[in-house]
Amino acid sequence: MKMLRINLLKTSTVLLLVLFAVSCKNTGKKKDDGQTIDKTEVKAELEEVAYPLPSPFELTQMINDIEATYIIGIANDAEAYKRYLTVKKQGLNLGVYSSDMAYSATYNRNDKTQEYLNTIKELVKSLDLTGAIKSDM
Repeated sequence: MKMLRINLLKTSTVLLLVLFAVSCKNTGKKKDDGQTIDKTEVKAELEEVAYPLPSPFELTQMINDIEATYIIGIANDAEAYKRYLTVKKQGLNLGVYSSDMAYSATYNRNDKTQEYLNTIKELVKSLDLTGAIKSDM
């Protein structure tokens, strides 16, 4: 009786493993639901939803079109770079100062643009990225 239970248990286990293996078998056939994808249609739908960021030229043009004026104090203080002591803060503010320089250059604020350029040079030196800026700048 005990032997019969063991044989029945073994047979059941093998049978379950075989059924499991057969049910998981990949036939290699692709399921075809009759739909085809039109790439031009997908591209058109994507263009309706996604819009690339405007280029610096486009931003400048938009600012000029709406006749926006330079706002004093909106940009970061050019001398504040001395407060950023960690590499992370210096790197982040390198991007901030680059944007501030572009902002001031858009409005032909040459004095501010030069201040930001000098600040950027200092941050680049501090981050040891001196190869990123040409020496004739």
